[in-house]
Amino acid sequence: MEAVLLTKSKVEKIKKTLAEYDNPLVTLTLPFEPFLDNKAFFTLMGISKRTAKIWRDAGKIGYSQNGNDIYYRMSDIYKFLDDHHHQPFHRDN
Repeated sequence: MEAVLLTKSKVEKIKKTLAEYDNPLVTLTLPFEPFLDNKAFFTLMGISKRTAKIWRDAGKIGYSQNGNDIYYRMSDIYKFLDDHHHQPFHRDN
């Protein structure tokens, strides 16, 4: 598995943004799972268009495509982050 490195501040920003999409009001008012378009995905993850394409081509992130428009399910983004999550090392004090 290839490692994806994100700074702590970037991970916190992603978590905060994802929490906004987990708002129960969004779930109650939308009959479907929220999607992000390509631009919102780049912004959320702090990556380039090329990096997103590399991740899609490698099968690291699920997506939907209609013509040139690409969309990412929130569940696919969570799965991507979970798949690349590394537990902190245990330290004895």
